Amino acid sequence: MPFPQVLTINFNWSSLDISCADLLKIYISFADSISLKDLFYVSSEAERQNKLFDYDLVSFTVFVGAHYMILVSEKDHRGRKTTMWKLYNDTDVRIFMDWAEVVAFCLNSKCIPTLLFYEVAYPVFKNTQSQSQDINRFLISAEQLDVL
Repeated sequence: MPFPQVLTINFNWSSLDISCADLLKIYISFADSISLKDLFYVSSEAERQNKLFDYDLVSFTVFVGAHYMILVSEKDHRGRKTTMWKLYNDTDVRIFMDWAEVVAFCLNSKCIPTLLFYEVAYPVFKNTQSQSQDINRFLISAEQLDVL
């Protein structure tokens, strides 16, 4: 795959004196998912239909005062994103049930976003052999499922 597994977007701020209204506009503009097709020219219709260009927002770092924190999207037992987010800072972990809670916290704390991390939405394995080995690691038999 010619594209990165994780796409990082970096914000460079000329001033850290950002109003709450401007921060709200920034957080509202965060896309839950993006496609490289929206950022770069894709010539063929087949390529435009390809899901390999799609990325999901999985985490982002913020700057507050003299300190950085990271917010990470929670995944369910199958690796799919949920609405929950976790905030990791120097001393503890905080859980947010949805994006609105994340934005409210970030606005109240004047969290300035610095890095966004988007992960490929449809991971592709490099070759068939490694694909079958990786998939087999996650297979659960009916008996194991009953125990769980």
